Amino acid sequence: MRNLTFLSALLLLIACTKDEAEPSPQIIDNGGLHALDGEWHLSNVLTLAPQESYDLGEYVWDIDIDNESVTVDDNSDDLGYYMIGEGTYSLTITEDSLFVNGIGLGLFTDDDELNLSNMPELDGPIHFFIREE
Repeated sequence: MRNLTFLSALLLLIACTKDEAEPSPQIIDNGGLHALDGEWHLSNVLTLAPQESYDLGEYVWDIDIDNESVTVDDNSDDLGYYMIGEGTYSLTITEDSLFVNGIGLGLFTDDDELNLSNMPELDGPIHFFIREE
């Protein structure tokens, strides 16, 4: 009887401590990595300050998966300190991050939306991009 009680307690402990991973956000749709290829237009940025919105074409990232690069076009007067400047940068993509010149950004995409975050838990910015329609 003692062994049965011990075994039951052990099974209960294992069942309660089983690591149930939360579903990870979808970062790549059915098109694979190449679904990220192309132009992404900044629509808004969420920071500790009020959310800022941008017009289509003001700030554009052109992602090129084959060449592992991103080209940034800045067609605005002032986008703030949290944006990288105009130019072409190296690009690496992992399961849940996008690295631009070695700087990691949290990555989430769903259809025609791309969200990049830089330590939002510490009030870092979240950049919301959309595809041109």
